[in-house]
Amino acid sequence: MADFVLSKLADQDLEDIAAYTVLNFGINEALEYKASIAQSAKTAAHFPSIGKPYTTQKGHVFQRYNIGRHALFYQPTEAGIFIVRILHQMMDLDRHLDE
Repeated sequence: MADFVLSKLADQDLEDIAAYTVLNFGINEALEYKASIAQSAKTAAHFPSIGKPYTTQKGHVFQRYNIGRHALFYQPTEAGIFIVRILHQMMDLDRHLDE
């Protein structure tokens, strides 16, 4: 069974996204968006090639899978995927991925 694992940074990203969404759009929207991200992570775990390759300026390579205004950045594993970050598409992606 394919599964996903969140890095500590990705877990924090998810919590930050939820908190922002609650403040700006309400609890119901936050719960729906968080569920959408979780469902997208499960889809990517089952079909790791669904993401498009993304290479940072420093040469780090990830798969990128867009969800709403955010993107999952992950690496395939034997058991599914390892999600490195969940970032808003307007962020400086390389700066956050090359940390």
